Amino acid sequence: MALPYPEKVRMVEQMRAAAREIKLAAGNSLILREDAAIYGKKKP
Repeated sequence: MALPYPEKVRMVEQMRAAAREIKLAAGNSLILREDAAIYGKKKP
């Protein structure tokens, strides 16, 4: 709330650009995807 309006708009534009890059990268078949790590002991 303390930021001026133009600064807030700049931040939103940066977030939109980042979201666009993520969306484009998600469709890229060259990205290596791994399973989530399992922490702790596994139950028998």
